[in-house]
Amino acid sequence: MLLNKKIFNFIIFWSIVVFSSFAQAKNNSLWHLEANKVIAQNSTKIIEALGNVYLYKGQNYLQADYIRYYIDTNWVYLKGNVKIKWQEDILEGKEAEFDLKNKVGWVKNGTIFIPTPHIYVKAKYMEKKGPNTYKFKEATFTSCDGKTPAWSLKTKSGQITLKGYATLWNTKFLIKNVPVLYTPILIVPAKNKRQSGLLFPQLGYSSLNGFNYNQPYFQIINQEQDLTIYENYYSKRGLMHGLEYRFTPNLATKGLLRLDYLHDLKTAPFQSEEPSFLQTDDLIRPNADRFWLRGKVNSFLFYPEWQTKLDLDYVSDQNYLREFKTGYSGFNQSRKEFLQQFGRDIQEADSLTRVNSLQILRSFDKYLFDAKLVYTENLAYKNHNLPAAKDPTIQRLPELNLNIYKTKLPYLPLDLQTNVQSVYFWRQYGTRAERLDIYPILSKTFKYPYLTIIPKFGYRETFYLIDKYQNENPLTDTKHKYLQRNIYNFSISSYSELYKIYDLQKQNYNLKDKKFHFTKLKHIIKPEIIYNFQPDKDQRELPYFDSLDRISPKEEITYDINNLFILRKDYLNSNGTLKKEYFNFVRLKFEQSYDFREARRNNDLKKYKRRPFSDLLTQAQINITPYLSFSSKTYYSFYLKKLTEQEQILNLTWPDKLTSFISLDTQEPIDEFKRHRSNRTKILKLGGSILFIPHWRLSLLARYDLEKHKDLEKSLTLTYLHQCFSLSFLFSKTDYEQRYQVVVNLLNLGSIGK
Repeated sequence: MLLNKKIFNFIIFWSIVVFSSFAQAKNNSLWHLEANKVIAQNSTKIIEALGNVYLYKGQNYLQADYIRYYIDTNWVYLKGNVKIKWQEDILEGKEAEFDLKNKVGWVKNGTIFIPTPHIYVKAKYMEKKGPNTYKFKEATFTSCDGKTPAWSLKTKSGQITLKGYATLWNTKFLIKNVPVLYTPILIVPAKNKRQSGLLFPQLGYSSLNGFNYNQPYFQIINQEQDLTIYENYYSKRGLMHGLEYRFTPNLATKGLLRLDYLHDLKTAPFQSEEPSFLQTDDLIRPNADRFWLRGKVNSFLFYPEWQTKLDLDYVSDQNYLREFKTGYSGFNQSRKEFLQQFGRDIQEADSLTRVNSLQILRSFDKYLFDAKLVYTENLAYKNHNLPAAKDPTIQRLPELNLNIYKTKLPYLPLDLQTNVQSVYFWRQYGTRAERLDIYPILSKTFKYPYLTIIPKFGYRETFYLIDKYQNENPLTDTKHKYLQRNIYNFSISSYSELYKIYDLQKQNYNLKDKKFHFTKLKHIIKPEIIYNFQPDKDQRELPYFDSLDRISPKEEITYDINNLFILRKDYLNSNGTLKKEYFNFVRLKFEQSYDFREARRNNDLKKYKRRPFSDLLTQAQINITPYLSFSSKTYYSFYLKKLTEQEQILNLTWPDKLTSFISLDTQEPIDEFKRHRSNRTKILKLGGSILFIPHWRLSLLARYDLEKHKDLEKSLTLTYLHQCFSLSFLFSKTDYEQRYQVVVNLLNLGSIGK
């Protein structure tokens, strides 16, 4: 009789659940129930389930020791070992109530885990106010796994909006269980996406600029635009204001513009008042108002095919970028962002010229059109160092280029490519002129079984329309308004490609004996010979704007040979089938030139002997293992019988454990008819990082001048890596500055530096 009653109650329960679900769920999906015992009260329309209760629909579920379900209101009461999964979020507690239709309710002594961005909230009382919002009282907020978090935020009350913010009131910051900081209100991002608000500050100290505190504020304008304001305080220099504007209105447009301004507490009207590393350019810095405007934009004009590129780099003085290199607002960070986001670099920090340009280009099937405005700022003529009226810096306003791709000529077995350039050269002091350069090149490719030969003939016609003569030294006293130059050149190149494959294993080797075998070695050899001829042309009457105005004569043959060694590795994969992999083992190149003009030279023979052979260039790239590689570039003079220049670097990597390198760059003094180098340089550089014990990483970088026996740069970083935070101790030293820094990075809370 008791068994029949249980069966009866079970049938009533499922009838009610199915009916209720069909009436209220538009998608006709059902809530399913599993439990050790089910009791249905038909008169009160209540269903009770006891023991290992599991109520689920799709990916969502509710678990508890006891569940009471109210059919009319679609409410569920849960008690004992409560566990609830709503979409990706997981709630746990001792007692809870939920509205299955509206997905609201409360949990006592509960915890919610948000996988993205890995946040735990544990509270005495938590209320779900909507699909994405929770309110809580007496709560602990953390991103750390485990019962005792490494850090946490203990708050009296708060609210978290998934895919938004967590707002915490009367909050203590705890390390382990020890409170160390307090704030009346704290706003924390609850998703890995951009959000308006204060970003974590950057703090530091340097011997050059003193204590530094940089506080950024990030403001979203809309989905395509945002703004960041920086208030950047230096104890020795004053308050620097910064502004960054980013925009991406469409897939073909993006931009990053930044401006910093500082009224400097320090000026240098005399060079002796500058730091020693800034006294090498014979320039002073008397100005207190200092700024740096920089930015890059990729966009289009009217149609996406007409690409536009804007590059801004305008600075107040020659020392600004050398003095403010680090931090959010520093030169290094801006340069890194430009390279990462736009693939375009800016000049080095110590360069006295800053280039600003606007470019419009379009590529057609057979030609490329390119228009530019290029303005170059010469910092030597600012701040009364040199008279601005005598500034000879050339501006290209505008520059037009038309490049016609190589194409076959009709009725002739020849290829033609043409470059056309028109530039107006403007400058404050010096000759101004329009230059038109037309440079067609005819070529023909002859292919044979083992040899390819390509002769080329180019003819350059250059026209000058002089707008104003100034500061020129022409060959004659007559200064013509119209000048013309024509000059031809000829080249012939020939190359081949040969290869041979060597067997490294016997034919009947057993692959099962080892994990893998190197079975083949392929040697590819590519010899090439190029002859170039450019006649001697007197061009002294022409104005000089760039290297195109003085084309040097040339009669030279260059020969090189490239070698590539490729290893084949055979191994058995998990299902026992044979797999083959190819490994570029060695690349080796030799190159040298012979200068016929140098061989015939008759002037200065008493001082400089003829040396028609160039240095022998040897380039090598050796991949010893997938983790160890060596690259080398050397120049050897057969006349001096020594290496004149070399670059060597050895790289060692071990995934997730070790990265390291050591390099040596040297240059020897040279005194020849064509080359002059008075100083010897030997720079040793080494660096890398190693996870030497679990959770601890050591990184270092050092540059040492072997010739002058002095350190150029040293930096050491010790980092502790935890699941929910990292702690870094940094030290760096150059010949002009020392920096000490401690950086704490909390998961989902950003970085704090001191």
